Amino acid sequence: MPKEIIKMSKKELNRLKVIHRVLDKQLKQKDAAIKLSLSARHIRRLTEKILKYGDSAITHGNRGRPSNRKYPVEFKKRVTIIVKKNYRDFGPTLAAEKLEE
Repeated sequence: MPKEIIKMSKKELNRLKVIHRVLDKQLKQKDAAIKLSLSARHIRRLTEKILKYGDSAITHGNRGRPSNRKYPVEFKKRVTIIVKKNYRDFGPTLAAEKLEE
């Protein structure tokens, strides 16, 4: 079975270690909440989530996906062509204002 690689920040890695200590009964939920500056309720939710989905549950669900607010590539190309053609010597703010007009 191939191993799954999960990218995590140091903060997420620290949270995971503390949650595993809670799951191993080495640390109480209240103490983990104080250590991570979270509520005891949030610690319970994280432990349930990790038990259900595994260690990757500690990371944000949208990690690795493009933003919902991202502009399409074609739109970006059209805008850059217009700016280079008509507003070459404008700064970014003025060019944005002129494009909006």
